[in-house]
Amino acid sequence: MSISFDILDILHDWNFWDGELYTGIPRQAYVDRILSLIMPRRVVAVIGIRRAGKSFILRQTALRLSGEVGARNILFVNFEDPRLGVSTWRELERIFNIYLREIKPRGVPYVILDEVHRVKDWERWVRSAGELDRARIIVSGSTSKIMSDELSTLLTGRHSDVYVFPLSFEELLLFRGIPLDRVRFVRASIREFMEYGGFPEVVLGRDKKSIVLGYFDDIIHRDVLLRCQIDRPMKLRELARFYMTAVSKPVTFRSIEKFLELSVDTVEKYTSCLETAMLIFMLERYSPKIREQIRAPRKVYAMDVSFPNIIGFRITRNIGQTFENMVAIDLIRLKNADPRVEIYYWRNRQGKEVDFVVKLEDEILALIETTYEADPTELREKASNLITASRQLNCGDIFIITYDYETKVRIRNREVPVIPYWRWALRIHKKLFERIKKTPL
Repeated sequence: MSISFDILDILHDWNFWDGELYTGIPRQAYVDRILSLIMPRRVVAVIGIRRAGKSFILRQTALRLSGEVGARNILFVNFEDPRLGVSTWRELERIFNIYLREIKPRGVPYVILDEVHRVKDWERWVRSAGELDRARIIVSGSTSKIMSDELSTLLTGRHSDVYVFPLSFEELLLFRGIPLDRVRFVRASIREFMEYGGFPEVVLGRDKKSIVLGYFDDIIHRDVLLRCQIDRPMKLRELARFYMTAVSKPVTFRSIEKFLELSVDTVEKYTSCLETAMLIFMLERYSPKIREQIRAPRKVYAMDVSFPNIIGFRITRNIGQTFENMVAIDLIRLKNADPRVEIYYWRNRQGKEVDFVVKLEDEILALIETTYEADPTELREKASNLITASRQLNCGDIFIITYDYETKVRIRNREVPVIPYWRWALRIHKKLFERIKKTPL
């Protein structure tokens, strides 16, 4: 058998040319987003933390496209298949030519390249094929060559990004087969979500802790140490573990410098690598003065709450930090769905603080506080902070998110809604997203 037909046999295993393939549990919102961005001479890049489910989302995209334009007009290439042995962009061109010759697509085909970073100089082929409109191209990857901060250089800005996160709470319910209207079962799922997060394999698996530990090590090794020029890998791991312990807290690189015995520049570099790998993200303090905003401490969050719960070092667990982190992830989804959205925290000179400020261009859309417990004194304090911030920032949409408590706190002739997390995650978060979508560009 010729080499061409060896490759063709492998491609048959990943494509829908001969019938159905397993595509996992549908995540339609991502598929809809990817398909809406496909256009001539523009590459769609699917980006996300490792093991968030990008490959299954791409298979679902291929299946949907197959139904719209025909299976033979889709080429799906999985570069994690060791049988391919593709190492350079020239071999990628050879695969494409074999596909054209043997499968004979009609018109401009759709090419989906999963884990494309494994191919050296892949961007040369993608850029050329895209600009010549030989194919409509979707790429994905988890490591350095596909990270968002480098794509503009690799693809000269001709790309649209789709960020894939671990499962949201609503997606977790879908994966577990729990109807959204069964409130008792929905509430019972929140605690598990807080403990083990939303990685699909963790949600569906049994040995959850071992899976999370493996993911963390894999991300540190493959997406940070191999990507960045890290001369002190043990210090990098210590920094990552510190951030997992300090979630929801304000930090400065100067304070970290002292106890890790690293220079501020090194701390900043290592932190940037952890952010690029999407292991963590940071929120700046809101201020109309850019200099104050940049110089203020940043609050650090994990991209999945399983990491601080299992990796972070604690004598006693602070469940309030985890709960705030969970809401922060929901909000960062809004930011990545629309680049006009910005997420901050707020603190004034008198020490009053609000967990989250949601800003769309020049408008403050919402001010949000979180608290796991429903302590009346704490609720009144947080409501007071929200009212103060709303006056200073001219924002009327304020509320407090709790674990499972609903009421209203009345202060100074104003009522502040207190809502349970399940209502926020399944209803109010959606309404905020729809409001953002309806705001004209």
